Amino acid sequence: MRQISRRDLVGAMITGATTGGAVWGIFSYLGIILPFGIHGAYLLIFIPILWIFGVQLGYSLGLFWPAMEQFGRYCAVGFTNASVDFGILYICIAVTGVASGILFAVFKTLSYIIAVSHSYFWNKQWTFYNGNAHESVGQLKRFIFVNIAAMVVNVVTSSIVIMLRVPNIDIQRWAGISAIVGSAVALIFSFIGFRRFVFRASL
Repeated sequence: MRQISRRDLVGAMITGATTGGAVWGIFSYLGIILPFGIHGAYLLIFIPILWIFGVQLGYSLGLFWPAMEQFGRYCAVGFTNASVDFGILYICIAVTGVASGILFAVFKTLSYIIAVSHSYFWNKQWTFYNGNAHESVGQLKRFIFVNIAAMVVNVVTSSIVIMLRVPNIDIQRWAGISAIVGSAVALIFSFIGFRRFVFRASL
């Protein structure tokens, strides 16, 4: 089995540490305690290791479908983007003490813009890296378009699933299930969009 490359090892460690730091900060702010009293600082070690295993799993699955090698990196970047989004949002809330109203919308817009910028950098320089570091305005526009389309897919899928509610599951839990399904479908949609339309790789 192919061993993880140095580039992928470094990428997994940096994005994993970013995620670990963001989750640790969010949990500390919200007063969430990890199971068995584990200190949040351990997330800075555990999550990078988890990301490395994920990338290595992508290598293994890539033997059957080459695109899966990139998909392992893409999932690592995707989870890191989410942690950056939530992390920036909670930093703004912690600093201002405001968690509602127009300022919340401003904070969420800021966190989303930073997360999308983070996503573009890591997907270009790591997930779909092909040795060409040339920046393209057209590529950035296509990236934004795919993100908007993925958001629509996420919302539409979640909305359809919420209407198909299973009677014996309460609405709060079903809403969570709907959000997870929507995010999963959008994840696959955006991966294909980035690979084929933005970074020009063939499936």
